[in-house]
Amino acid sequence: LTDPEPEQVLGNPSFELAAASWTLNGTENIRTDQSFDGSRAIMFTQEGSKAVQRVFLESHTVYRLHCHVKGSIRMSVWSDSTMVAENLGDVFDVQSSTWKNQEVDLEVGDSGEYDVILERDNQGSPELQTSGVWVDECSIYPATSGIPPYAGSESYKLPPNRSPWVPPPQLRGTDGKIKNPSFEPLNNFRWFVSGELKFTSVDPLDGSRSMFVYPSSTVASQTFYLTKDQRYRVRCYVRGPGTLTMEIIFKGNRLSKNSVGPVNPIARGDWGHTNLVFDAAGITHLLTLYNDGDGEVIVDFCTLFTFSGALTDPELS
Repeated sequence: LTDPEPEQVLGNPSFELAAASWTLNGTENIRTDQSFDGSRAIMFTQEGSKAVQRVFLESHTVYRLHCHVKGSIRMSVWSDSTMVAENLGDVFDVQSSTWKNQEVDLEVGDSGEYDVILERDNQGSPELQTSGVWVDECSIYPATSGIPPYAGSESYKLPPNRSPWVPPPQLRGTDGKIKNPSFEPLNNFRWFVSGELKFTSVDPLDGSRSMFVYPSSTVASQTFYLTKDQRYRVRCYVRGPGTLTMEIIFKGNRLSKNSVGPVNPIARGDWGHTNLVFDAAGITHLLTLYNDGDGEVIVDFCTLFTFSGALTDPELS
């Protein structure tokens, strides 16, 4: 007797049944003029084109999402509004083929339904898409005795178990004015958010997740009470191609703003921090976070403490 083969989780993985099992957003074509295997493949015609499929994944199981691709694709796996796995354009060769392998491995914590999203994304470099953007022969298989079945590289690449990040000493006090600085899923979230609200548990800086701030969409704000004429500093940690804008509002008027100040790198992957220093004009102030850039930005651990340094903001009102 031999062990049964692991079950392919995706339905219609090679798009041979047109769009069956997939939800498309209308800017994709399933065509027969190119394919890696079989007679059809899906072509993403513009940035943001995507194909989505909902699948059921078992708890405490390692899975691999794998596709053959041309062009730059973001593949990701989501649990409700939180991204749990992602590969943006990281590919490797297929022998004797112009197609590339793209994969992401994940370990599922809780059994349930997850969304698999394949999306055209040029990472800010349009030249990556000049030969067209295609996807074919995708798969999701569970691990078999620790060995990836059928597709992709020869060993799993799960996220490393990093040691917890320790904030600088000046950001650890109990007198910080911002509540829930790391956007954790608390009963009282503390932040008021309009527009698109999504999170990622991929490489969070502090806690279990970070928050996406999407351009011309997400606006997050929080009200706090300060001492008039006292100087304060807001610091948020960010990563991603977008630009985080921070504004302080007092009585409906902008008191201070920073959208062009430098992002100072820290020794933690792509993370860095950006600051906003201001003098309180009264008691009640509003902090607003948004994104005026072209790409998304991920934000984590926003704090507000008293500050004795210089007033250095590049965009004072």
